[in-house]
Amino acid sequence: MSINAFPMHPTFNFKVVEYINKVVGGHITYWALPDYQLWEDLGNWCSALRKKACTFIAQRYQGDPENHCEANIEIAKHLLDNGSLFLKDGVDNKGHVNNLTHLALAGLVINFFYTTSTSVGQLFPEVFLQEVPRVAVALAATALKVVLDKMILGVGEVNFRVVSYSPVYVEIPSLMSKCDTSPVHRAKMQALCIRWAELRRYVAN
Repeated sequence: MSINAFPMHPTFNFKVVEYINKVVGGHITYWALPDYQLWEDLGNWCSALRKKACTFIAQRYQGDPENHCEANIEIAKHLLDNGSLFLKDGVDNKGHVNNLTHLALAGLVINFFYTTSTSVGQLFPEVFLQEVPRVAVALAATALKVVLDKMILGVGEVNFRVVSYSPVYVEIPSLMSKCDTSPVHRAKMQALCIRWAELRRYVAN
């Protein structure tokens, strides 16, 4: 993400790694797998994003009421195996699918990129002020998939690294590009990125 992510802002490209590494992680809330020590605190942005993703999965996806591990694994599989269901939130009042609108994704994007003084959205308002960049949405969506994969496959099977998850990261902008081919979905995506950026003022410190 950090390599030439914002070609119109070359200073951002030079400083992005330094500032992302300063992003503060939040409290970890486990969903369904309380015995799993999933998130080693490596003190970097990748670890912080993954912890935040775990929190919003716990808060925003409906897990098994009895918190049974096997049942929650099946729920995670259902979210991943049904056309990116984990990123969608039903349909609008005209029957159009709400792509990339799930509350878990919205919460993660706003919280991670905007809510602390060291968040990149606060450090680079010229990039993030008017709307959430699509690369940020793609990175957050990828982090959610990492956590769901971890729930399914278990400890030691999933690493949030470029070699493993770059295909997933590339797939999300492809979904956005597909949405762009429809005037309805293009307008919804644009409005969504603007709305999330506007919401920062209500959640920022």
